[in-house]
Order: sequence, then structure tokens, then C-alpha cells
Amino acid sequence: MIAIVGAGPSGSYLASMLAKDGKEVSLIEEHPEVGNPVQCTGILSSSSDALNVKIPEKLIVNKIKRVQLISPNQNSLTFNLKEPDLILDRKEFDKYLAEEAVKNGAKLLLQHRFVDYKENKLQLRHKGEITVKNFDALIGSDGPSSQVAKASNLYGNRRFWIARQCRAKIKCEKDLFKVHFNKDISPDFFGWVVPENDEVARIGIGAEKNSEHYFKKYLEMLNVKEIIDYQAGLIPIYDPKPKRINKNVYLIGDAALQVKALSGGGIIKGMLAAEELYNSLTNNLDYEMLWRKRMGMDLLLSLKMRNFLNKLSNKDYDSLVESFNENALTEFNREFPKKSLIKVILKNPKLDFFLMSKIHKLL
Repeated sequence: MIAIVGAGPSGSYLASMLAKDGKEVSLIEEHPEVGNPVQCTGILSSSSDALNVKIPEKLIVNKIKRVQLISPNQNSLTFNLKEPDLILDRKEFDKYLAEEAVKNGAKLLLQHRFVDYKENKLQLRHKGEITVKNFDALIGSDGPSSQVAKASNLYGNRRFWIARQCRAKIKCEKDLFKVHFNKDISPDFFGWVVPENDEVARIGIGAEKNSEHYFKKYLEMLNVKEIIDYQAGLIPIYDPKPKRINKNVYLIGDAALQVKALSGGGIIKGMLAAEELYNSLTNNLDYEMLWRKRMGMDLLLSLKMRNFLNKLSNKDYDSLVESFNENALTEFNREFPKKSLIKVILKNPKLDFFLMSKIHKLL
């Protein structure tokens, strides 16, 4: 039996593929309902076609066609996306993927909490009682604070951004995703306004420390008056060093830190990792080699870009936004930056000059 802990997108997607292939799969979820609580903005980038998944229209709340970058002095640049980003009903998206896994033959165990494992025996807590199940492979897709990672000595020294978000009533352009670069509202990440429609948006920030303080400042800056609900969660910061496998225990998605540091997005990367783990388990291949070959360089490049941005001052952010060329930014693929970054720099002479001056100064 293959035990998958965590019925998020990567876990359910893997369960679906394995079950469809005739494997015995248990999909283990600690909550009474898949997809709840919501801890994600729910943006699926325009690179979602990299997945072998068709997203039903009923799960798409909105489609983003433009992105606006806003500097501390309120200068801005707006560019078009080649293909729209999808804003998902994240709860329903998770439920849909879990239901597909069940349709393909996976067994969904709700309200089962992972406790520990010894050898090939899995310990779960259900309604106060411990049950033991034998497994051939154990997969941790149980989020940034993965208990499977801790139990298998794969946790390491993790760092996180604390993401705070609300859904609020605010006038916005339905197809425009706003990104605020501003140290005063997020010293090591950014602020976002993601519209669901022209009257409601998902507004949030990420920060390693004092996230509640910065979130309040951001809401004040945007003059947000009417909040519908709040959400919060951890965004793991990618670390290329630790392994994601220990014998027959594997990590995928947020549990494996497979998240883009530039944007904090992890849905596609986690599901791509699920595809590689499926290949590994069904064809007896090296999962560590497969996932690193497919996405390791993009994740590392995204981390380097984030680290560079975090060293900039507010004045630097002002200059950075002024240096962008909107036509060239349309070419940038934040899911796979290694394919597009050089092209963007070459089409942005001012950006090239800015980067060279800052790299020299920061070094």
C-alpha cells in the first residue's frame, strides 16, 4: 500500500495517478473536509498547461490578463500576460482533485492524523485512537510543517514567510493583478491585490517576522474598510540542499519546499513533483534526480532572484520599476524563469544597467 499524507493538490494528484495505474493508495487527510482551511491565494500561473490536468471552468473564479508592478513612490508599470493566470476557488479545487483520486480507486481517509512510522508500519490517530497500517511507500504532502518530514529526518532547518491575507470589498479592475514592492509593508516579500471580480479582491503580504504588523500597514495603505474574511498560512522558503527521500519515504510540494521563492507559488511545482514521484515509483527511478532535473534549476534561480530583491532599498525599488520594459516583461515566465530571464534582460537595456550597478554595489 502507498500512503500519501495530505490531500492538497500534489498529494491528491499523485494519488489519482497511482490509483489509476492499479496501485493500492490511501490518501490521508487530518481535517474533516478536504480544502478547508484555505491557506493559499489560489493563483494558477499561465504555465498550468505544463500539467496533465484540465481545470473545470466551475473552479475558476477569475482570469488575470495583466500584472501591475507598483513601487514605493507609486510609480507603476503594467504588462500583459501571454496567457491568463487562473484565480481558483482553492477549496473546491482541492476537493475536485481528491474526488478524482477516489474515482480512480484511491481510498480517502478523513480525520486521520499522521503520528509516526516505524519500519513499514504507519501510525495514525483517528477519533482519539491509534491505528496501524502497513505501507510500501510513504509520501509526505502534508504542507510546510510536514510531520512526515520530521519523522523521517528530512525536515532540516526550514524558514518560512508568514502569509496573511483577507478577502475584502475594494474597487479593482477585474483582470489586473497588483504587486506592491515596498519595504514598509513587506521587508522580504511583497504585497498583492488579486481580484475575484471588480468589487472583491484577495489582499495579502508575506513576511518572515512581524507579518501581522505589516499586514495592518498594507490594509491601511490601501484604505481597506470592509473585510469579508481572513486567511493565513506558511510559505516555505526553498532550500536546495536537503534530500527529499529517505529509503521509502518521500516528500512533495510544500512539504518538500518545492515553492517558487520569487512569487511564493507552489501549486504547479508540487504537482510537477508528483508527476516525477509517480515516474519514480512506477518505473523504479531515482526521484531525487527526477525532480531536480525537472525543476531544480528554476527553483534555485527563483531563490537567487528573491534574495537579490530582498537586498534592495525602497529607492532601489523605485528605480527597478522605472527600468522595466512592459513588452519584455510579457516574455517572463515566473514558473520557468531559466527559459525567459535572459530574454527579458536583453530586451530591457535600462534593466540590464540597473542590475549591473546593483550587483556591483551589493557584492
